[in-house]
Amino acid sequence: MYQYVGKFNHTNGRYAVNELFTVTFPKAISLGGTVVVAFQWTKRVDGKEKVNDVTVGTITKADIYSDGTTVIEFLGGEYYKYKGVVSRQKRQLNLDMLNPKHEIVGKLKLHTVDAAST
Repeated sequence: MYQYVGKFNHTNGRYAVNELFTVTFPKAISLGGTVVVAFQWTKRVDGKEKVNDVTVGTITKADIYSDGTTVIEFLGGEYYKYKGVVSRQKRQLNLDMLNPKHEIVGKLKLHTVDAAST
């Protein structure tokens, strides 16, 4: 299992401000693999505050490059798409969160739970 954590700030500055963001790959980080995204909204579009969001998706792209990094893509529910790069040692995940217009609404630098605690 691989689990990455970090802070999420939505680009509009109000939907998510300094919120905990977690990405979990229960097994391998590979094409067709499962991914779970969990975070909290500071304030949703409907005005509700501190609402948890958990989605389960499937990795739709997982390309391993000669430098050992893995470029991944997956859907997070029916709205957001994620594109990211996993470091060679699998200790860091840089992730872009995109809306349906393919606009980046979040740039996340996530670290494994072990790396985040050291």
